[in-house]
Amino acid sequence: MFFTLVEMLLVIAIFTILLVISFKGLVESVRRTKNLRAAIELKQIQQIINLYHEDYRSYPPDLAAVEVRNMKDPWSTLYQYQNYSLISNGARRKDRNLNPLNSAYDLWSNGKDQKTNKQINGFYARDDIIVANDGEFVGLASDY
Repeated sequence: MFFTLVEMLLVIAIFTILLVISFKGLVESVRRTKNLRAAIELKQIQQIINLYHEDYRSYPPDLAAVEVRNMKDPWSTLYQYQNYSLISNGARRKDRNLNPLNSAYDLWSNGKDQKTNKQINGFYARDDIIVANDGEFVGLASDY
């Protein structure tokens, strides 16, 4: 009834493999949950910005004007916003074809790495959660 050393090592190896597999699944689940939370919060901010536009017939100069200046994404970074009427065309964030992502403003989260690029297929922008096509797309920049 005693286990040999080989049998014990085999059981430990099997448990280790199962633990690694389940840990990878947990990490992926946390990543997807954070991305989803950021996308939902961006949609909420977008609605607030659009209500501001209905009231004042212009887009807010910054997120402070709509009282979401201190709202942080799941990676504890502030959400980013650019009112296109306040910046030059060259400063706008762009898609893979060098077209601006939106027509009036840009709204995004810098994602897990907390960095971004001006063009969304740049190395640091791939994990950004973006609003594109004037709100028709909200999600991971690499999926756009």
